[in-house]
Amino acid sequence: MPWICHAALFQDNSSVIKGKITDTNGSPLAGAGITVESTLLGSHSDQEGNFSLSVRKGRIYVLHFSFIGYESKICQVSLSRDTVLNSPFNKNNHD
Repeated sequence: MPWICHAALFQDNSSVIKGKITDTNGSPLAGAGITVESTLLGSHSDQEGNFSLSVRKGRIYVLHFSFIGYESKICQVSLSRDTVLNSPFNKNNHD
């Protein structure tokens, strides 16, 4: 299951981590959970698989992605520059 995560930086001290979660056919996964490790921050993907999290720039964040029936993923994002990550998001074969 591929997913994309990228960070868009702004001029002040805040940043937005946003991305899109899709299945292997490119179809969006609505309602996928996204949480930021060691914080109370979290979000869910919308009907088109998009998500957005407001965070402080200049830090490293560890994001946890989950969706029922699929293996959970962990993604580390450094907000010192724009970041794009691509990784397979595989179906869970244990269900």
